[in-house]
Amino acid sequence: MEKSQWKVACFVMAFVIVVLAFTINTMLPLKSVKIYRLEVDTLGNEKVVPMSASTYTPSENEVRARLKELVIRMYSINDAKRMDADLAKARVLMSGQAKAQFTDLINSEKPFLKLAEHPDYLREPKVNGVSKISDKVFLIDFLLKDRVGSSGQTTKHKTMTVTYEVKPPTTDEEVLGDNPAGIFVVSFTISDVS
Repeated sequence: MEKSQWKVACFVMAFVIVVLAFTINTMLPLKSVKIYRLEVDTLGNEKVVPMSASTYTPSENEVRARLKELVIRMYSINDAKRMDADLAKARVLMSGQAKAQFTDLINSEKPFLKLAEHPDYLREPKVNGVSKISDKVFLIDFLLKDRVGSSGQTTKHKTMTVTYEVKPPTTDEEVLGDNPAGIFVVSFTISDVS
């Protein structure tokens, strides 16, 4: 090919690219879908009403499942990497006074120190039940089974009283994150059961 033919080919490709860019630009923004609802009153009159998203309220079972998962993440001791991820996910569910309470709990339990002193240390929480006490307050009954190697197992029986609130997610990241229902622990108390 000669130089002039290369120039012509480059100009043709540049023209095609400009046309493609213009075509893509005309398609933006993508069309949005608007949903309407047809309402008919008792007299038979029809009325078209635009629909909007309603606020989501988690059910009692969803709250129970989230709180059960929270206790398991807070108290599980296995390997350091997984435990760090579990504690980070549990910390995200804390709000207000519960953040300081969670930090105090981790400082008193010292799970990383226990694991550093005994690499074969294992703690398995078992949730026996999650009961609703009143509106936004639940009682969680659970056992902690601690084991160091093959030296035997100790079991502790505990209860946790949790007060929670629901903050609906507002961004896509929050909806797609670890807490799509927006359930946050406001405060909690832990007590031993004899």
